[in-house]
Amino acid sequence: MKNISNNQVVVEIQNLGMNGEGVARFNGKVLFIPFALKGEIVLAEIVKNKSNFAIGKIIEILKSSQYRIKPQCPYFMECGGCSLQHLKYNQQLDFKTNLVCETIQKICKISVNVCSCVPSLLDFNYRNKITLYFGLLNNKVILGYYHEKTKNLISIEECYLAPSWFMIVIKTIIDFVDSNNIRIYNYLNKTGYLKGVSVKIVGTSILITFISFSKINLKVNLLVDELINKLKLYKINNVSIFLNVNSKEDTNFLTTENYVIYGNNFVDYNQFGLTNKIGNLSFCQVNNDIKDKLYHSVLEQINNDDFVIDAFSGTGQLSALLATKAKKVIGIEIVKQAWESAEILKKENGLFNLENINGDCEIVLPQLLQNLNLLHKNNYVDAGSRNNQCNNVRDGFFNNYFEVKNDKSVNKNTGNIVLVLDPPRVGVLDNVLKAINKCSQKNNNSLVKINKIIYISCNPVSLAKNLNSLLENFKIEKIVPFDMFPQTSKVETLVILKSR
Repeated sequence: MKNISNNQVVVEIQNLGMNGEGVARFNGKVLFIPFALKGEIVLAEIVKNKSNFAIGKIIEILKSSQYRIKPQCPYFMECGGCSLQHLKYNQQLDFKTNLVCETIQKICKISVNVCSCVPSLLDFNYRNKITLYFGLLNNKVILGYYHEKTKNLISIEECYLAPSWFMIVIKTIIDFVDSNNIRIYNYLNKTGYLKGVSVKIVGTSILITFISFSKINLKVNLLVDELINKLKLYKINNVSIFLNVNSKEDTNFLTTENYVIYGNNFVDYNQFGLTNKIGNLSFCQVNNDIKDKLYHSVLEQINNDDFVIDAFSGTGQLSALLATKAKKVIGIEIVKQAWESAEILKKENGLFNLENINGDCEIVLPQLLQNLNLLHKNNYVDAGSRNNQCNNVRDGFFNNYFEVKNDKSVNKNTGNIVLVLDPPRVGVLDNVLKAINKCSQKNNNSLVKINKIIYISCNPVSLAKNLNSLLENFKIEKIVPFDMFPQTSKVETLVILKSR
């Protein structure tokens, strides 16, 4: 490190940080420099100097990495959507492999082997959904992303992570809003309506969701006709349009107040040999190629006699896939529309060994594990008593599944119990982890034990913290990162754990 002035330094980048930023040392503290690469020597300006870390901004790259490339996107470094477009793709994969490995080793304080990050078939144009936000520039309607740091709205004409034709949709939407004088929501004076728009592709259909501060009347027939005409070349033949109301003054995310204003609530989509119905609020992985690879990797872990609990099951796509192989599957999902999609998926595909529960995993999973144990402990009781013990979690399913046995054999009906965890970024909450551990302790009197955990994570930090809580009763068998989000620092990780 060499001081040039009070706020400028020359440093060598030693590594990449959690968000893909360059990491160097400065006056005995860590210096984070966005968009710098490992091995580079840069002149940087110190823009924030705290007691234990500092943040710098590249002024000049004095020695460039051999892996640095020119970003494709003109908005790179502005919109905040991507953080790694300046790094060759193979090195992005290496970064994500190392990120998962180092995070788990640091938090769990163990040595682990991590498989190489599974690459995406497309490293650009891979996203099946984007959400952009409305604003005004010189009294003209714009759509764009909010800069991660400044929160300024960056107007964009093309997002290179989505298919190129998505921008045809965005331009058509802007013209529609402009020509119909639909007021854009103003976060300063709290006036207007439209906050943003989400565009999702499902097979040959697109689902467009306008996010509005309040319910408004949108006449969209001409918009739909124009979109179908423009998108014929891209084999899009169906458009559904929704209005989603978010009346909170300072937020712009999707809520449960949702209205269909054109088309259908759900659109049909076939995958893995199953017929699906997907809605605009249904969670779907954004990268179809990696989703397929990830789900098939999960399916390989399932045996024909397994009893599978799929926590955080979403629209039931993974639960349904698991039900094609496992003996029994229970899916747990808190979002009602997603649960409804899972129920439709189950019925349309005749998956009678699948049960979907609409509830909070934090509440349902501990009850479910407790009830499984009660049923095994009391497998000699009559059906009436068993009903009382299981009345919190879909008793009918348990009554049909567990047979009355006089020999009290352990796990005779359940076979291997496999728990699939696919939580949001915050990870699995403590009381759920406690229930899992309680059902898995060697010295516990529980007759039902979880034999395997399949953990799917989109956050290495929360993943590592959760693993650390499970390692007393489980051992890590396999760790595989998947590049669900090329050009970004985000990574999806599959971990297989087996009971000790």
